[in-house]
Amino acid sequence: MSDRYARSALSFRTMVGVMIAGVAVLWLTTANAARAGVPQDQPPLTDDAIVQLLQSGVPPLRVEQLARERGITFAVSPDIERRLRAVGATDDLIKTLRDLAPRPKVEAPPLRPGLSVTTDPSGATVLVDGNVRGQSPLKLTDLSPGDYRVTLRKVGYLENSRVVTIREGQAETLDVKLTPMPAGAPVPQTPTTPSGPTTASQPKGSNMKWIILGAAGA
Repeated sequence: MSDRYARSALSFRTMVGVMIAGVAVLWLTTANAARAGVPQDQPPLTDDAIVQLLQSGVPPLRVEQLARERGITFAVSPDIERRLRAVGATDDLIKTLRDLAPRPKVEAPPLRPGLSVTTDPSGATVLVDGNVRGQSPLKLTDLSPGDYRVTLRKVGYLENSRVVTIREGQAETLDVKLTPMPAGAPVPQTPTTPSGPTTASQPKGSNMKWIILGAAGA
């Protein structure tokens, strides 16, 4: 019985010893890093910070680990590479820094002002400021910012008209559910080509001629 207790006590002391050793190693690692000038809980490393770490004697492998943990704020240019190699940067460290370099953000091109028109049911004639532009669904990308009257016409359905505002850099969407036309309602006339300028009426010359001849005969 005493031997079993002795073995249990020995196992407990061994486990406690391992835990204490682990804590000690962690403390020594943190202390050594602090003495070597390694910043704790800091933002991503700059090229100047990495140069200072190498100059203070921090091994390149440790600098590489720190760079992976915290990231970096720069891309490795030829000038920066020369500075790093001058203070002891290895090929592996340079390669790691190249891999960790922040990528430039690719900005999406600005949206062109436009208008997307959909109807239920589809196939409605779309007029913009009185000009036929096509049938729904329709996407227009040639509209400048401003107000436009959009009219929707489809046989068997009531005409739908409204003002739509197009804004710079925004694509507007117009989705309309058409209303069936009541029985006996007049069918609106839909132009098939864009409307052009109105022309003046021509004088009716043939009718005037008959009027003159009739007066002479009298």
